[in-house]
Amino acid sequence: KAIVGPNRRSNNNVLLVLNVVLAQKSFHVDIQEDVKEECNSKFGRVLSVNADRENPNGLVYVQFEDVESAVSAQRGLQGRYFAGKMISATFLSPTTFSQCLTQLPRQ
Repeated sequence: KAIVGPNRRSNNNVLLVLNVVLAQKSFHVDIQEDVKEECNSKFGRVLSVNADRENPNGLVYVQFEDVESAVSAQRGLQGRYFAGKMISATFLSPTTFSQCLTQLPRQ
């Protein structure tokens, strides 16, 4: 399957972060900036962050420059709490990532 479980090592540099609650649809830009800033400072260089403002599960796609940064971020984000909900960070295949980006609402 295209999604790799949270506890498996991956050769992918993309994470799908779940349960990043968007209180209002307009907050997606703030969330993207916050996630990028935190991930850049703690885990490694982020290439892109895309929040799905339409999805009620609080989906945020984070693409890192390299696999090592993505692995570090997955370990650091998995199980943390954001706005009272536990975050899940799962590796995403490049193909699935590309497909998901094409389905996101325009910023």
